[in-house]
Amino acid sequence: MHSVFEIQLQGIRTQHYNAIAALHYCRWLNYCAVVAAVLVLLWLFVQCMIEPEYSVEIAAVSDLDPATDLNGRATVDPVFRLSVSVASQSWFFGACIDPHTVVKVSYSHLRLPLAAGHAPEVCVGPKELGEKRTVVARGVGVSVPGYMLDNLPKT
Repeated sequence: MHSVFEIQLQGIRTQHYNAIAALHYCRWLNYCAVVAAVLVLLWLFVQCMIEPEYSVEIAAVSDLDPATDLNGRATVDPVFRLSVSVASQSWFFGACIDPHTVVKVSYSHLRLPLAAGHAPEVCVGPKELGEKRTVVARGVGVSVPGYMLDNLPKT
C-alpha cells in the first residue's frame, strides 16, 4: 500500500509540474502577443505619419521675357504650364491632391509671386504613383524689380 501512495504522489507532482510549465508557457505566449500587438500598432502609426511625395515640374513658360514682353510696360503677365503628381509612400493609405489646391509660382528665394493656378484632383492608392496632370498658372500685372529682369528665363 505504501508504494501505491508514492505513485499517486508522484502523479500529483507530475501534474503540478505540468501545470506550472503550462502557466509559464501561457505567460510567455501572452507576452509575445502583447509585444507583437505593440509592434503592429507602432508600425501602423508610422504608416499614418508617412507623407505623400508631391512633384511639380515646369513644362513651359511664356510672356516672361523682358526683352519682348515688357514693351515699355512695368509689368509682365507670365503663364506657366506645370505638371503635378502625387505618390503614396504608405503601404495602407493613398494620397490625393485636392481639386481646390492652389499652385503658386514665385521667383527665387524672395518669394516674389509670379503666377497661380488651381490643381486638378489627383488621387492614388497605397504605394502608387499618380499620373502627371497639367496646371496652368497665370500672373497678371506682375511687377518685377529691375535688378531681377536680367535673371528671368528667356522663352
